[in-house]
Amino acid sequence: MNNININNNNNNITKKNINKNNNHKKYYDVLIVGCGPNGALLANFLGEMGIKTLVVECAKTFTQVPRAAHLDDEGLRILKRIGLDEEILKQSFQLDVKFNKTFCSGNLTSIKPENTELNFPRSIFWFQPKFEETIRNGFLERYSNCVDLITDCRVVSIEKEKFNIDDGDNQDEENQIKLNNIKIENLTTGEISNLKSKIIIGADGGNSFIRKSIASKMEGSSSKQRWLVVDAKIDKDHPPLPHYFQFICNPSRPALTLPIPPNHYRWEFLINENEKSEEMEKPEILNPLLQSHGADISKLEIIRKACYVFQNRIADNWYNGDTTLLIGDACHLVPPFLGMGISSGFRDVQNIAWKIELFLKGVISNHQTLFSSYQIERQPNIENITEKATHAGEMIMITNRYKAFLRNLLLSTLLSFPSIEKLFHNKAGMKPPNIIKHGLIDSTSSLTTLQSNTFKINIIGQSIPQPFVKLINKQIKQQSNEILLDEVLGNGFSCLFFNFNKNDKNCEFNKLVSKIISNQVFKILKTNFIQVIGNNQKYSKLFTKSSSSSLSSSLSIILDDSKESLFKFIFNNNNSNNQTLEPTIVIIRPDKFIFGVYQNVNLKSSKIISSITSILNINYNYAFNYDNINFTNNNNNNTTGGSASESENSFNSHVHSGNSLGDISGDDNNSDILEEFN
Repeated sequence: MNNININNNNNNITKKNINKNNNHKKYYDVLIVGCGPNGALLANFLGEMGIKTLVVECAKTFTQVPRAAHLDDEGLRILKRIGLDEEILKQSFQLDVKFNKTFCSGNLTSIKPENTELNFPRSIFWFQPKFEETIRNGFLERYSNCVDLITDCRVVSIEKEKFNIDDGDNQDEENQIKLNNIKIENLTTGEISNLKSKIIIGADGGNSFIRKSIASKMEGSSSKQRWLVVDAKIDKDHPPLPHYFQFICNPSRPALTLPIPPNHYRWEFLINENEKSEEMEKPEILNPLLQSHGADISKLEIIRKACYVFQNRIADNWYNGDTTLLIGDACHLVPPFLGMGISSGFRDVQNIAWKIELFLKGVISNHQTLFSSYQIERQPNIENITEKATHAGEMIMITNRYKAFLRNLLLSTLLSFPSIEKLFHNKAGMKPPNIIKHGLIDSTSSLTTLQSNTFKINIIGQSIPQPFVKLINKQIKQQSNEILLDEVLGNGFSCLFFNFNKNDKNCEFNKLVSKIISNQVFKILKTNFIQVIGNNQKYSKLFTKSSSSSLSSSLSIILDDSKESLFKFIFNNNNSNNQTLEPTIVIIRPDKFIFGVYQNVNLKSSKIISSITSILNINYNYAFNYDNINFTNNNNNNTTGGSASESENSFNSHVHSGNSLGDISGDDNNSDILEEFN
C-alpha cells in the first residue's frame, strides 16, 4: 500500500504522513481495525509493550468534526499509563456541571470538577479532532518501529489457518493456534494486500465489520426521543456564553449546552413529537432556537448540525472463542447522559491490553480462558452504565410540566440534606462504580472492609485509589519525593506489603517477603514490590545487611499519609491507629484492579502463588525457562520492539506450549521456598 499524504487544513490541525513505512509487514501479532480513540489508545499500549501491531482505518485521517467531548477521572488515569494525560489536560476544559430549570437560570444543583481519589479531575471536556490526533500521534511518534498505521483501507475478508506453535516434531492439535489470514483493500486504488495476524481487535464502531464477521449481534433498543445537535465555531467578538456544562431541565424543550476547546460551543435540543427532524435543521427554525440559548448567529460558524437518536445496545459476544475481540462502540453503545462512551471504551482497552501481552509472550497456557474473562469482567459495568444513564436521562429530560414540578420539588428537598447532596455530587452518585465481581480475581482471599456501621464491601475486584505517596528508599526525578501511586506500581503486576513493621516478627516477615520476591511466578508477571508505611507506623527494614542485596533493591518503600489513603480504602482506617493492623499482602493487576488480599490464615506464599498460577493459568514451561528467554521488551519502561525482520523470524518463538503451573507454589530452584509463615 502507498503512503497517504494528507494536506487538509480544516480546523487548523496539522496533518502528518501517517504511514511511515512504505512496505508494511506480512506478519503481525495484533491487527486493530479502526483508529478512533479506542483503537489508537490500544495501539499505544501495545507499542509500549513492544508488540508488532498494525492499525487499519477506513478514513483518510482522524475525525474532523466533534462528536464525543467528555472523559472522566478513570480515563485520565489510563492516559497517564501511556504518558498522554498532561497533553490532553492542556487542551481540555474542566467545567462545572449545572442542572438548571431554564437556560442559565433556576439552578437545581451543581457538580464541581474537583479532583477525585485518583488525583485527576472528575471530568474534562475536549475537542474530538485534536483529542484523536494526540492519541494517534502518541503511537506514531514513539512506537513507529513496532506499530504501523494504514489509512483509506478496509478489511474485506478474514480466514483461518492452522499454525503450529511448537518448533519441534510435536504437531498435535493441542499445540496449534488459528492464524488470521486478512485481505485489506485500499479504498482509493482498489489494491488488495494480504497479511497474517495472531489477534484481531475490532475497534471499528457501531457498524463494526469485525463484529459481523464473528456473528455477534447487538441487543437492545434505540431511544424514542430525537435530538438535534449543533456545533459551532465561535468568533472572538461573540458575546460571552456560559463557561460550564448545563442540563436545561425545561419541560417545554429539554436541552444541554457546553463550551468545547478552544473556541467551539455545542447546543443539543430535544425534538418534540409534533416536530419533523428535517425541519429542525432549517435556519428559520434553528436560528431562533440558538438565539434563545445565547447564540449570536452573525458571530459564529456552524460546523455540524444533525438529528439523531441515542442507542442502548450491547453485543451478545465480545470474543469469538479464538483470537478476535471487540472493544468500544463495536460491542456496546451507551446513552450519553453520563458522558461515559469514551471512558467505557478506554476501560475495555485497559482490561484487554495486559491479557494480550501475557498471551503473546507465552505466559498463559489457555488463551480462551484469558480472553473470555474480558467480557465477563466488563459487561456488568456497561450494563450498569446504560441503566443508570437511561434513568438519568428520564429524570433530566422530562417533558410533562407536572412531572417536572414534582422532580424539582423532590430534588430540592433531598439535596437540602448534606449527606444526600454529598452522595449526589460524589462520582459514585452519578455513575456506577467499576467493580469486577467475576473473572481473573482471587475471590477466595475475601478480605472485607467495614465502610460504615451497616455495610461491608469486598474490595477484591475494585480499582485501587491513587494517592500521592512519598518514596523513601529510592531516588526519583522530581525534586520532591511525593509521586502518584501508579508511578510506583508500574505497568505490570504489583505486590503491596502492609503492616510488615513489627520488630518482634521482622525475621519471619523477611522470610515471607523473600520467598515472594524471588519466586519465578512474580518475575514473569513483571511484578513491582512495594512496602507501604502508614501514618504513625514505625518503619522497620524487612531486609538486614546480611540479606540479599538483589532482594533489597527489588523492594520500594513508600509512605502513605494522605487524607484518602490506601489504609482508609483497604482497612477503613483513618490513619490514626495503623499500628494495630494485621500484616496484609495486596496483589494489584496491571489495570490497577485488586487481584487478591491476603492476611491471617491466607498470609502464605503457597496460597498466594498457587492462586495466581491457577487463576491466570500460567504456562509451566515458560515459568521454568523464564531466565533464559530473550524478550523484545522485558521491562516497564517506554521502550519499543525490535525490527520487522526480527518480528517475522520470531513469529512463533514467544509462544510456548506446556502445562499449567497448577498448584506449584514454591521457587523453582529452592525447595525451602515451600516453608510457610503462619
